[in-house]
Amino acid sequence: MKSILRNSALDPTRVTQTLHDLRDSLATALGDELISIFIFGDFVRANQFDSAHSKINLMLIVERIDCDLLDKMTGSINKAEKKIPLATMTLTQEDLVSSCDVFPVKFHDIQQHHALLYGQDLVSDLEISDEHLRLRCEQELKNLMIRLRASYLHRSHSREQLLKTLLDSTHSFLNNVNACLLIKTGIVPQDDGDVMDEFGDEFKLNVVVVREILVLQKNQQTPSLEDLKRIYNSFMSLIHDAAQTVDQMETNQ
Repeated sequence: MKSILRNSALDPTRVTQTLHDLRDSLATALGDELISIFIFGDFVRANQFDSAHSKINLMLIVERIDCDLLDKMTGSINKAEKKIPLATMTLTQEDLVSSCDVFPVKFHDIQQHHALLYGQDLVSDLEISDEHLRLRCEQELKNLMIRLRASYLHRSHSREQLLKTLLDSTHSFLNNVNACLLIKTGIVPQDDGDVMDEFGDEFKLNVVVVREILVLQKNQQTPSLEDLKRIYNSFMSLIHDAAQTVDQMETNQ
């Protein structure tokens, strides 16, 4: 577990012990019905995990799902949640495979950023269609574009709310950028800054504004309202251009 805990704001010893205890408890409670336990998402990424606002994403793959099986899990999950912030997703193997076409960006992100705690690694070899991924990327980018415009109408007077919208939106944007790069090049850098540089080069887009937002996030700065509006405007333009570019992107599938 050491490699996935290096940047966590949570106490690594506490997290490791809690996850190991949870793994062992679930294995005992579920027996042969438990196939796999993963953690995924921000906690596994190389960047800083925000323990004040984020949760450790836990995924359980089981043979079947009904109230009886969920009852067997409840005590273990509740005990762990008293010690660390958890968000638990429970799937069957059939759920996992059949969800890749409707949630391709989400499962691509899980595929790129996961750690196996128990059982079989069913995630690494998931088949995610490039065309499904492209369509979902386009949809999410256009949704993000629309949300940014709507949010500005209500938050343009508040530095704090504009900044929060930018930080949240940049996180969503990076997930889509990763998926777009996977389609185009088959390679996704680990560092967010490198991801954006690669995305800008491959898709001929100016991504300087994302670098600027990432610096704000790292330094926990709140610029003047004028500067925030300039950044917000540039970011909206980037999202619009990215959505148009992805709309025209060709895939092999």
